[in-house]
Amino acid sequence: MEESIETAENEQRLRDLQLDSLVQKAKSKSLELLANVPYNGDCLFSAVLSHIPTVAHDSASLRRMLVAYFQGTLCHQETKMLCDANENFLANLQIPFKDVQETLVVRGLAEMLGVHIYVFSVDVANDDSSEDMHFSPHVTEHNAANDKQITSVY
Repeated sequence: MEESIETAENEQRLRDLQLDSLVQKAKSKSLELLANVPYNGDCLFSAVLSHIPTVAHDSASLRRMLVAYFQGTLCHQETKMLCDANENFLANLQIPFKDVQETLVVRGLAEMLGVHIYVFSVDVANDDSSEDMHFSPHVTEHNAANDKQITSVY
């Protein structure tokens, strides 16, 4: 019992460190850090819904729209090939609150919604090293470290 409490406390400390580091990174780039995004597997969808106009009214409907986009004819061919190559991707994407953790989700959202989405991550275990990715409609990801058009952190 004490081990599980200690493990949970260590995980919480690590999350707090990551959040602090991400807040500092966002401030250094003059970005907005979204508050009150649920940590429930739908955090990306909630962040998108809070900042990007869409017909979806909740995370579940945005997930369904994204699955339909991937299965439809409007999906960029390269994205569709990546989606088809990942056997369980669409099945997992349809499960509410399932944390899919695929860059393909962000890429698909950017294409489907016709918006640019920048993703910043921080790994405090590796001296705050990070990977910044940019996803835009019909464009493959690239390093966005020097990109000046960034407006939000998701």
